[in-house]
Amino acid sequence: MSEIKTLGGGYKGGSPRVRSNNTKTFTPPPPQQKILVSELINQIKVWKIDGKLTSEEIQTIITELQKI
Repeated sequence: MSEIKTLGGGYKGGSPRVRSNNTKTFTPPPPQQKILVSELINQIKVWKIDGKLTSEEIQTIITELQKI
């Protein structure tokens, strides 16, 4: 007599599913460095002296900062 293939007969083929261990670990972003206002002021002065900023551009920066 031939064996009847049924669900109750059990599954005899294939390997079980293997889960991957390739998960990414969470690394928090580095803390952001605070801007020192005195250094920013000095840098703007240097840019003005070097000709990289005009008085009008500095006024534009001031106007935009006042909007915040």
